[in-house]
Amino acid sequence: MLYMEPNDLKADDRDFLKLLFEKYPQMEKMEKLVKGFKNLFKTKKDGMLKAWIEEVLESECGLNNFGKNL
Repeated sequence: MLYMEPNDLKADDRDFLKLLFEKYPQMEKMEKLVKGFKNLFKTKKDGMLKAWIEEVLESECGLNNFGKNL
């Protein structure tokens, strides 16, 4: 659900994400990073992957190992 756009989710799923983000704020940061990674493949701009990896490594959202391995 984190990579999907809100309009593509069912109302129950949107409500679940809202509750999840309230309970675990780091999940909202993870959603932003997941969508940012997805966007890398759409825009294909130089340097975006490096910037994304740096942002992941600075965050505490649980994607650190993924970023390190890239």
